[in-house]
Amino acid sequence: MDESDHYSEDDYLSDTSSTGSLSTFRPENILNEMARNIILYNPDDELFGAPNINTNRLADFNPDLTQEHPYLFQLDVVMVEPPEYPKENEIIRLRSVKASTVIFPGQKVPMNNNYGFDNFSTLHNEKLVVLLLFENERDYHLHRQDDITLPRTAVIAKITKFTADRLNRDTCKRIEFEAIQRCKVLDLEPDTYATVKVLPETREYCEELLTYFAQYYPEERLRTLLENDIVEFGFWACSNIFCVQKVKYQLLEMKTTDERIATVLELARKIKSFKCKNCGDVLSDTSKVVRMGSHEIAGQFVNPGGVVHDLITVREIRNYQFYGSAVQDFSWFPGYSWTIIQCACGTHIGWMFESRYLRPTTFYALSRPNIKNEEVENDEENKTVFL
Repeated sequence: MDESDHYSEDDYLSDTSSTGSLSTFRPENILNEMARNIILYNPDDELFGAPNINTNRLADFNPDLTQEHPYLFQLDVVMVEPPEYPKENEIIRLRSVKASTVIFPGQKVPMNNNYGFDNFSTLHNEKLVVLLLFENERDYHLHRQDDITLPRTAVIAKITKFTADRLNRDTCKRIEFEAIQRCKVLDLEPDTYATVKVLPETREYCEELLTYFAQYYPEERLRTLLENDIVEFGFWACSNIFCVQKVKYQLLEMKTTDERIATVLELARKIKSFKCKNCGDVLSDTSKVVRMGSHEIAGQFVNPGGVVHDLITVREIRNYQFYGSAVQDFSWFPGYSWTIIQCACGTHIGWMFESRYLRPTTFYALSRPNIKNEEVENDEENKTVFL
């Protein structure tokens, strides 16, 4: 088991002096949403652990809030005007940023300046950047930008919003990127710039893949996406399929939308369970997946230490144990407290989220790097594609 699989409680507890409690930073629209579903709160009730919850008093969780990352962007947020996109096959030079997870066009990823990113504080001055991607987290930590093998597949991303430093308005502390196009990295200048070629995309319609994802996501939204932009639909499917990071990177490298959609569909037919990467115990399965984001089944979230986590949310898990107690500060899902969970073997696998006033009252966020899909890994016929 890698050292990266072990986490201490301090890695996840936030600095309450900077973030405050959940109630102090909750955006106004959360209060408005809950006001429409008024709840009679009894101050004598315990906050957690009540044996009986009256489901008639619960308000549905609003998944649109998750996409805004309110735990990170609370005050002094600057929204960025969308830039002009590069043309297919165009060669351009852009600022480069290392990303610890594989990101597809259409996905958003938040970052902060607490994790040692070089030249992070001035990134908000760029209209576009290149996100350098790695097959696994170990490579991300081992490689500097000047020892990466080229050419390499990456993504071009735009900056959607950032938070400036209150003491120095010319620097940023937090930033959100949205990947927009795949590219091939042709040249790298150490820790600064990359010369890239924008990769073209082709199209193919896939009704079966839409039907598969419709069990987790509103079908009308998927159909609209498919009819409006098949390329974007293909990237959405890649980012939401339940597979490990190495497989996701292989999907990103594929040259056509046809190939990506066909591969994602094959993965969808095979993947059934989520298992602990260390011991192999079954933790959950695809029938237990619950959507807690407005645009994605899965999602990327950053903790106070600057670590970006790639998550899948499920309503039930097994073979797990708690590590520490429930915490309200810096919750990725507004209105929920969170508790670290481990596999029975002691490996960190994610978090449990709880609320007395939102539906669902409990769900679990599994960390993708710490789970595996044995159905794919054991498929010898397709090992050249998936392994």
